[in-house]
Amino acid sequence: VWLCMSVAGGSLLGEPIVPSYERFQNKNRVKKFHAGRLLLEELNCVACHDSGDATLAPKQAPVLTEVSGRVRASHLRKFIADPQATKPGTTMPGLFYGMSDEDRDAHVEALVHYLYTKGPGQPGQAYARFGAAKRGKELFHTVGCVGCHDPEGKQLEGSFPHGDLPGKYTLASLTAFLQNPQHVRPAGRMPSLNLTANEASDISAYLMPDVPEKAGIEFETYEVSADSMPDFDKLKPVNSGVAAEFDVQKHGMQDNFAIRYVGELMIGEPGRYRFNLGSDDGSILWIDGKVVVNNDGVHGMQRKRGNVELTSGRHALTLGFFEKGGGEELELTWSGPGFRNERVDLAMVAAAPEVQLEDLSFEVDQDLASKGEKLFGSLGCANCHEVGQKFAATLTASPFAKLDNDKGCLAESTTVGARYALSDNQRDALRATISDGVRELS
Repeated sequence: VWLCMSVAGGSLLGEPIVPSYERFQNKNRVKKFHAGRLLLEELNCVACHDSGDATLAPKQAPVLTEVSGRVRASHLRKFIADPQATKPGTTMPGLFYGMSDEDRDAHVEALVHYLYTKGPGQPGQAYARFGAAKRGKELFHTVGCVGCHDPEGKQLEGSFPHGDLPGKYTLASLTAFLQNPQHVRPAGRMPSLNLTANEASDISAYLMPDVPEKAGIEFETYEVSADSMPDFDKLKPVNSGVAAEFDVQKHGMQDNFAIRYVGELMIGEPGRYRFNLGSDDGSILWIDGKVVVNNDGVHGMQRKRGNVELTSGRHALTLGFFEKGGGEELELTWSGPGFRNERVDLAMVAAAPEVQLEDLSFEVDQDLASKGEKLFGSLGCANCHEVGQKFAATLTASPFAKLDNDKGCLAESTTVGARYALSDNQRDALRATISDGVRELS
């Protein structure tokens, strides 16, 4: 039985990416024999083939015990059916080469139903925090993500492709993964970056830009001594975050500071709206980039008003404030069709997103799940993956000592069985190791 097959000269979809191999062997820094040993472990060949070398150990594949709470069922279908097409660079082999489309689809569906018995039954959903994508982009480029991943999806040298993250995860499930990558990938090379829940959520929102944001208020605090409203774009914030209200005592400093609040105001009924802005010291209200109330300058608590015609829908709101010294106060209320003198900040955080989150509920067919459980063993999935139960894998492969270097994984054409899309260099490295005899190193 030949467990894995390869196409000639690698694959148009890209060979499996093993970062340590890419960085050393492709630059001829190590011998092919040692590179081949690396691939035997990283591609998990030793999970199915007896190597005769106790020092070669299988690499544990992702844990599937809670997979239904992490991965969309639609992604599982595509990935199991054709891993290389779904995520170029994956080290998981395709399982169904030489099988009819009808048989392949039936096997895939049974496996998906079985895997969806593992975990809560569907990934959790969540809205992104207001301004999350902007903050996530900055984090991605500062905490270390960009050292291994290109955010634009380009396969630059040394970068590892993300694959279709929005098609695989929800914001909630990707956030959970980023906080503890090795929980589901104990043999993975991605480290924990000690992210807080909010930081992981913001990075997820950056990587999944179509996830709708919930309403909120983003703020930035600046250290500055001024007699009038400063140019915020020329200042570097000393603090930032997402707020539920305009609270300059909570978000500000003792003296000599400024705060910029940014958010969106949802207008239901079009019409004329009046805004009342009070502050000590100065403040200015902008809506859609235009000044509506100017209460600038150094002064005690004073209030000013402004009126504006607003259409229905979302409108960008920016509220600037600065404090020279003494006490600090800021309040903003509004009146419009059907209401009077209500707080603006409460209206901004209460607005519901216009886009509803997708329904990911999945009903497991127990008959299909039972078939999938048997396939999980017979197709070799259980050789590599943990599913939270004792599982006797029923697929075996020829030991390395009996392999033919021109067949199976090392062949240059595909007929039946599983397949890694090996490159010529990877195939040569594996041949060098197997031909020389897999032996324990000193």
